[in-house]
Amino acid sequence: GTGFEEASLDSDGNTRSFVYGSLGNVTVILHFYAPASLDRAEMTTIADAQIAQLKASEGPDSESPSPQPPQQTASSDTNA
Repeated sequence: GTGFEEASLDSDGNTRSFVYGSLGNVTVILHFYAPASLDRAEMTTIADAQIAQLKASEGPDSESPSPQPPQQTASSDTNA
């Protein structure tokens, strides 16, 4: 994934940071607010746990965690 943090503190004295990642056709966006300075190790641990949970909940095909839409087939009109 990709992450970044804002250079300045917000009005509450927190550092805002964001982590983006994807797993198959699912995008994961995590927002972190940390007092004064970012704990990157904690942010990485939380992000890894979220991805692991997503993989675990989707079974063996974890590279495509979201179900694919059903295939549409052309129907024939039998009343013609």
